[in-house]
Amino acid sequence: MRFDCTPRAIGYALKRLGITQKKTLIHPQANPEKCQEFIEQLEAYETNKRPIIYLDESGFKAHDHRVYVYRKYHF
Repeated sequence: MRFDCTPRAIGYALKRLGITQKKTLIHPQANPEKCQEFIEQLEAYETNKRPIIYLDESGFKAHDHRVYVYRKYHF
């Protein structure tokens, strides 16, 4: 190492000096027009009482194999 210390120690020293990494609050590819269009479409669905379903981006398993099965009642 060039400074004869850990990277974390350098991070602490930079923080004490007030040197931080620049962070943006807006995504660089965000499109305000498309965002507004999406919000208007959601509002239209809500006024027409249409169901809104949100799916996460993790996807779905082809098979849901369970090693153990738990039941509430034992017979």
